[in-house]
Amino acid sequence: MDDYILEVNNLTIKNKSTILFDDLSFKVQRNEGVVALLCSNSVGKTTLIKTLAGILIPDSGKISVNNLLLSKKNFKKYIRNISTILEDSYNYFLCDTVIEELEYPLINLKYKKDEIEEVIDRVINITKINGLLSKMISELNNLEKVKLLLATSIVHEPSLIFIDDIFRFLNQKEKRIIHNIIKSINYEMGITFIYTTSDINDIINLDRVIVLNKGKIILDDTYYNIIYKDNELTKMGFEIPIMIDLSRKLEFYNLVDKIYYNMDEVINRLWK
Repeated sequence: MDDYILEVNNLTIKNKSTILFDDLSFKVQRNEGVVALLCSNSVGKTTLIKTLAGILIPDSGKISVNNLLLSKKNFKKYIRNISTILEDSYNYFLCDTVIEELEYPLINLKYKKDEIEEVIDRVINITKINGLLSKMISELNNLEKVKLLLATSIVHEPSLIFIDDIFRFLNQKEKRIIHNIIKSINYEMGITFIYTTSDINDIINLDRVIVLNKGKIILDDTYYNIIYKDNELTKMGFEIPIMIDLSRKLEFYNLVDKIYYNMDEVINRLWK
């Protein structure tokens, strides 16, 4: 029997008279780890995440997490199973210091002092924020803020975390750091991640990417298979990263045997 952590069935989301997502259905198994929803800009990525998180009500359709249907009756149980990081979460921390921000949700959940310390120690080790604990949140840079957002999102040990394009303010090196932290959280805690992005660089090496265009699922495959659909991706408005495009061309002429992500690797391969 399949063990689905998320089930989306016949979901329709409108913005006034405009249909953003039409009869959308997909399922995510518990062992999939990290799944990206690749959408072009200004198509309703934030609206979709807010709907999956129960912040907005869909026009029709059903959403379930851990076999728990999102409804008024189940709402409190539903949100206990998830965390949500929105694109503008950078600007809405609740406390002044990093340690207070980590403690806040646990205090609200009536954790005891020793339980709070144990949870925070584990979270700190996984998210690598040891050096941030004494800092004021106002002092943090974008990378540090994202690390803190991830840390606060896992303190209550949700089953699933929805993320709305938090990578857009990070450079490529910083993105790799955050992707590694997400993988560590998934490995250490078994938490599934589903995030939206419009940048193909943000889906590198993922086992599952769902490409959405004009409100419908166009592709649902591994990252490696999807980047070979470059003509389709370009028509949908996605920009193919330069190194991926170059690798594809070199591969066509049998000069390389895989996709490379930086110029040094390509040069080393060509000079062998």
